[in-house]
Amino acid sequence: MLPEFPEFKEIDLSDRSAVERYLARSPRHACEFSFANLFIWRDFDRPRFTTIDGNLCVLIDPLDEPRFFLEPLGNGTAALAAKKCLDHAGRISRASSEFVSSIRADACRIEHMRDHFDYVYRVRDLAELKGRRYDGKRNHIKAFERSHPKYEFVTLTAADRGEAMRLFEEWCASKIGDGDRDNPGLEFDCQRWALQRAFEGFDSLGMIGCGLSVGGALAGFMLATRLTEETACVHLEYHSPGMHGVAQTLFREACRNTLSRFEHVNLEQDLGIAGLRRHKESYYPLKMEEKFDVVLKGAARWTSRPGL
Repeated sequence: MLPEFPEFKEIDLSDRSAVERYLARSPRHACEFSFANLFIWRDFDRPRFTTIDGNLCVLIDPLDEPRFFLEPLGNGTAALAAKKCLDHAGRISRASSEFVSSIRADACRIEHMRDHFDYVYRVRDLAELKGRRYDGKRNHIKAFERSHPKYEFVTLTAADRGEAMRLFEEWCASKIGDGDRDNPGLEFDCQRWALQRAFEGFDSLGMIGCGLSVGGALAGFMLATRLTEETACVHLEYHSPGMHGVAQTLFREACRNTLSRFEHVNLEQDLGIAGLRRHKESYYPLKMEEKFDVVLKGAARWTSRPGL
């Protein structure tokens, strides 16, 4: 049972069915509207639920920016809920273009959030990698297959938590400079917490896990869930550092196998990280899921995501 405003409830695995009933009434295609995403990032985003005028309203209070609501979910007339959300927090963020079109422009500032646009691809395209534009991806895969001809594509379960955490720590260590190993920063802590939460709720969240095994050890893995009937959302993905072609091979094999029942796959946002943006653009997204920041005029301005 979800509370009514002004009461709030912190997210718990037991909330999944209630939240997904609201999502079923008004499906959204952005990664923020995945129950799994809300749960696994709960230690960073600190989401809380309430209901307003028959709508589910999620208040996000992240560690790196001012709090905001996601757009209300529920019945077709969310104007009252949106007004109460804006009055309470001053901001509705990661909002869809459909929601923004219903907002009075004279009452709010509305801004694109390019760093938070989701990358959406056709699964079949990434399973086949046809055409010259994917030459580089195929070359990386061939190099991996030559070096590791006996690799295996494997399905992950909750029991693989230890091996996945081992690989994450290996990946994390490769990203941290020698002088930072005792203080790696919030960025890596948040990813570690999210990965632990994903395995904590693996079955309850409907987690879809797959990986590549080389010599009996996990060399790369990804965790995803169903976002809509047609779209999977990849939440976490890690690879053995320095293993040439492992990332490209894992992604192709996942689209050929585990994700093949979906038409589309959402790889979430790039957060303005240049290397991550180049990587996601290099797979030629079918579309970008646009998001907007809606700030009540007179509220404090926030226009960029601070570094972690």
